Amino acid sequence: MIALLAALASNGTKLVLIERFDRPARDVMVQVTIIGDLHKRGFQIISAMEPDLCADDPSRKLMRQIFGGIAEYEKTMSLDNHQLFLFLGLTYSTLTN
Repeated sequence: MIALLAALASNGTKLVLIERFDRPARDVMVQVTIIGDLHKRGFQIISAMEPDLCADDPSRKLMRQIFGGIAEYEKTMSLDNHQLFLFLGLTYSTLTN
């Protein structure tokens, strides 16, 4: 994160475009911290999927938390499935063949 901030500051970047809100991190608290830190440092953050990402209205805050929660859930489920496959001695290639 420090390297990203240094790179952004070094060339005069003012806008950070992300695909969607869960791309910076898949943990709600980390997402909120990263987005808030970038916003506090004067960067405009634009998400291709969620308009008006940094608005402070209650509805937008709720949507950020919902999207972040879903991303965190998907990450946890993916890790749980991966651990189950390892326990069973399965890999993705054995499931697709």
